[in-house]
Amino acid sequence: MWVPYPSSPTALPPKPAVVVRRNRLAVAALVLGISSFVLLGPVGGVLAVVVGSFGLRRARRVGRGRSASLAGVILGVLGTVVSTVVIVALVPNVGSSGGDATSAADTGPSASSASAEPAPAAKGVGDEGTTGDWTVTFNGAMDPYVSPNPFAQPIEGTHFLAVDVSMTNAGSKELMVGALVMYALYDAQGNRFEVVPTDDDLPPVDGTVAPGATARGWTVFQVPDTSTGLVLQVAGDASTTGVRFALP
Repeated sequence: MWVPYPSSPTALPPKPAVVVRRNRLAVAALVLGISSFVLLGPVGGVLAVVVGSFGLRRARRVGRGRSASLAGVILGVLGTVVSTVVIVALVPNVGSSGGDATSAADTGPSASSASAEPAPAAKGVGDEGTTGDWTVTFNGAMDPYVSPNPFAQPIEGTHFLAVDVSMTNAGSKELMVGALVMYALYDAQGNRFEVVPTDDDLPPVDGTVAPGATARGWTVFQVPDTSTGLVLQVAGDASTTGVRFALP
C-alpha cells in the first residue's frame, strides 16, 4: 500500500527581539548624590536632585531605575545640606586666619620684634664681638673715603665710607670670609646699605682663613650724605644675628 511521504513541518515565525530599555539617568543621579558628600558639594547635590527627578519620570515609562533615581534625589538633598553647613562653618575660620595674617603683615617689624630677641647693643672702635665661629674686631673707619679710582666714584648726594675689620677664625676648621655676604651697614632709620666694590688699593677682607688665623681688611659702603647713626653689622652665618659696631 502506498503511503504518502509526510510533508515537512511548518516553520514557526521568529520571536520578536526583546528590547531592554535602560535608565541611565538613575545611575547618573546616584553617582551625583554620592559625589555631593565627597567631591562636588552643593553643586553635586543640586544636580543629583534634578537628574534624579528626570530619572523617576523615565522609570515610569521603562519600568527600571526607580530605586536608584529616588536614592539619588535623597542623597542629593542630604549632600547639599551637609556640604553647605560645612562650608558655612569653615568660612569664618578662614576669614579670621586671613585677618590674623593681615594684621601680622600690617604691623611689620613691630610684630616680629615682640617675639624676637632685641638687637644687641652696638660696640665701638677697638671692641671685639663673637658671631658663629668668628671673633670680629672693629679697628676703625674712614668717613668719608675718597677712592683713587676715577671709575669708582659715588653718585651725587652720597659718599663712600670704609671700615677696617679683623676676622679671626675661632673654630676648628677652615672658614671662608666674604664681606659681600657677611657685612651690612644700617643708619638710624633702619635703611640698609650694601658693600660697594671699588677696585682700588685698599686690602679686602675676603678669602680663606685657617683655624686660629686672622684676616684683616677694608670694606667700602656707599651712603647718603645725610645718613646718621651708622652701625656696621657682621654676621658669621645666616643663623646668627651678628655683632654690631657703631661708627664714630
